[in-house]
Amino acid sequence: MRTREWYRCKDPVAMVRSVSYPLAALPPAEQALYLRRHRLFTLTAARPVLDRIDRADCYSAAEVALRLAEGTATESETVAADALLRAAWQESMDAASHYFEAPAEVWAIPRLINVLALLLKQPDGASYNLVVPQSIVHPGDPIPLLTPEETSQSCHLLREVFGDRRWGIESSWRTSTAVAIAKDMYDSRDFAAMPLLADALEDAGCADERILDHCRGPGPHVKGCWVVDLVLGKE
Repeated sequence: MRTREWYRCKDPVAMVRSVSYPLAALPPAEQALYLRRHRLFTLTAARPVLDRIDRADCYSAAEVALRLAEGTATESETVAADALLRAAWQESMDAASHYFEAPAEVWAIPRLINVLALLLKQPDGASYNLVVPQSIVHPGDPIPLLTPEETSQSCHLLREVFGDRRWGIESSWRTSTAVAIAKDMYDSRDFAAMPLLADALEDAGCADERILDHCRGPGPHVKGCWVVDLVLGKE
């Protein structure tokens, strides 16, 4: 997808496809970044679904997926989360089987569990399954997880997390002030200080309108914001 199309696109399926590659085709140094971006996008875009379904096992698995994105989850945590999701899947399918024609909100539970399970092992597949309605049983109607508004918002989140990776940041712009502002926002998940980050970068000599406009734009900004990641050296 060309840059102009990326910034105008309103189809999250096309956007996810454009940032999905066979993992083996990527240089080893880029593989962890690739998985991290897909995990952070999916976790953020799926948050309204998690809150609607409101299951402790799903929240727990999502937290493990977040730690995987940050590189802090242990293998035992990942194995335990996978086992938890397998049990949740069976429970949700058993519950749905009691209906002659289960409503969409019932099928949404195993759909979400599928996405969370993919987050542990195949994050780009999780991104795709989140934005594309899928059927759980065959024959069966595809079940969307996201509302139309959330689907539209996911396009912004893809641009927020994946950005335009041709852009970089000069080391001289990464002053102690800029790094401290970015770190506070990243740790707290409160990105209200993005305009202050723009000021700090500008004071350090950044005249890149793409970066400054992103910081001063309406957002919303989320964990994985491409500018914050560049300032923190996570790219």
